[in-house]
Amino acid sequence: MPIPPLREESSNFRTTLWDLVAGVANGDAKISRASLEDLCRIYWRPVYGFVRSQGWGEADAADLTQEFMGSVISGKLLERADPAKGRLRDLLRGAVRRFLVTEARRRNTQRRRPRGGEVSLASLGETGENLDDTLDAATPDTAAYDRAWAEETMEETWRELCARDTGRPGTLSTPQLWPWLIQPDQAGDFDALCREHGIEVGTGRVQLSRRRERLGRVLRRLVQQTVATDADVESEVAYLLRAFSS
Repeated sequence: MPIPPLREESSNFRTTLWDLVAGVANGDAKISRASLEDLCRIYWRPVYGFVRSQGWGEADAADLTQEFMGSVISGKLLERADPAKGRLRDLLRGAVRRFLVTEARRRNTQRRRPRGGEVSLASLGETGENLDDTLDAATPDTAAYDRAWAEETMEETWRELCARDTGRPGTLSTPQLWPWLIQPDQAGDFDALCREHGIEVGTGRVQLSRRRERLGRVLRRLVQQTVATDADVESEVAYLLRAFSS
């Protein structure tokens, strides 16, 4: 998907999720529970999918994801977070791995089996001390997690673009333009779309170009909220687009 270059106006978007993390770590009383709940809402599905990939059954995975997100909302997880170490995506993945190691040990100690079957500590990292060293490994579980993360990011982008649709006659909506925004090579005949809605092809292409620019700004702003520095934005956008298209 071709994404236009980031414009200068995006430098105004400096209240990031990492700012939220830093605020929790510093005991900032102004950090709202609603903000933390929003973070959990957006990233619940990737975390749940990752838990499932570690061998937990559906019911246990849902319960564990809820418990894990509860630790996020309470601020306990974010107290030790360090933005200098990279991406929020990696922070949550590493944190949920450690969380699962602790949970598996607790259950094994109590001689209980999760409903989805036995969970191996070896598959999670026996010591739980060096999990960050393998966060970027291209394993099936991390690939599925990253794809789910990419899907949630694109869904948030979709929601924001749809919310900005004017609905004016002669204007193509985001749902109508979406295939040409994300997979233009496979989207079909754009001229036919314009004719179907009684819009001049030239006008439709201008609308598509402007919507693509808006998509680029929204997507980069969302990604900018999850990385430590502006320098990481482009590489994270490129990575998520590859994960989304995989």
